[in-house]
Amino acid sequence: DEWYLFAIPYPGGTNAEYHYATVHIYSSLEQMNKPSWSNQLFAKVHEGKDMDKATQWVQQSRNLVKSHRLMSWESFSAEDLEGPPSLLQIVYFKVPFDKQNAYEKMEREVFHPMHKKEIEMGKRAGWEGWWMQMPQGSGQAYSHIAVDMYKDWAQYTDFAHRADLMKTVHPDMNEEKMTEQFVKTVDMVKMEEWRLVDFAVKQE
Repeated sequence: DEWYLFAIPYPGGTNAEYHYATVHIYSSLEQMNKPSWSNQLFAKVHEGKDMDKATQWVQQSRNLVKSHRLMSWESFSAEDLEGPPSLLQIVYFKVPFDKQNAYEKMEREVFHPMHKKEIEMGKRAGWEGWWMQMPQGSGQAYSHIAVDMYKDWAQYTDFAHRADLMKTVHPDMNEEKMTEQFVKTVDMVKMEEWRLVDFAVKQE
């Protein structure tokens, strides 16, 4: 249904593991298993062009580092959002298998109310939670991803409101208690900044 291309500037340089990410969003596993690159489709979109040459050009332009199959377990966004957010903060977590329910409960009870308040204030575009369906196993560096969505640089760099956000949403909770709940269920592996380059969505 949707396709996105993001640039990932940090960490940068020739030794960075990757510099770009593509996100394909499907509404069902059946849809995902349909071939996305075929002779018929290529001929329809690029009439008169050679598919073998195009394939070679694509392969020479980049190396595919890795791919995952991610499932969305929670998503919410601003009702008046026009177009996809231009900036994402991608936070990778490692959650023990026996703490997945506890992690999701902690997100919903502690952090989601604050994220939704930010949306109400116009300080955030949305949030989505992904869990990694494939590959799986204790050897994986991370198992869950939190996607913080911002419509533009003004939203992304606005930190002034955050000092009082927790007091407003959780007046009976202090930062120490919130941190304690967080570290009991999850290990934050890394954080990345993704910048939207291009996108295509299914037309109704």
